Amino acid sequence: MWGALCEWLTQFSLGSLDIFEDLESSIASNLEEIRKMDIIDISAFDDLVEDFFKSYTEYDALRSSKMTKESHEKSVSNAQQHLDSAKLEYEKLDGSMGKFQATLADVEKDLEVLTS
Repeated sequence: MWGALCEWLTQFSLGSLDIFEDLESSIASNLEEIRKMDIIDISAFDDLVEDFFKSYTEYDALRSSKMTKESHEKSVSNAQQHLDSAKLEYEKLDGSMGKFQATLADVEKDLEVLTS
């Protein structure tokens, strides 16, 4: 059984989740057979195997969710473009508001002249 387990581990590829699940299932069934024989205590080994599978699952989740450098740069570039567009719109609005306030001041002066 140990030889078969070592063979599975040498064929294991981190890039394939299907092979990982097959490996996990095979190891679990072999460990169950060893436990049934009750010849040796494999609890320490069992804990190490369990930790290995937990670590790989966490690694795979992080690897899947992690942005590549290119996608990160693209996201930053898109965000910068949106920020620049918003800045231009604000500047246009600010300029229009300045013109509106100047026009309003002129109208108020005209109104004062007319009322007096």
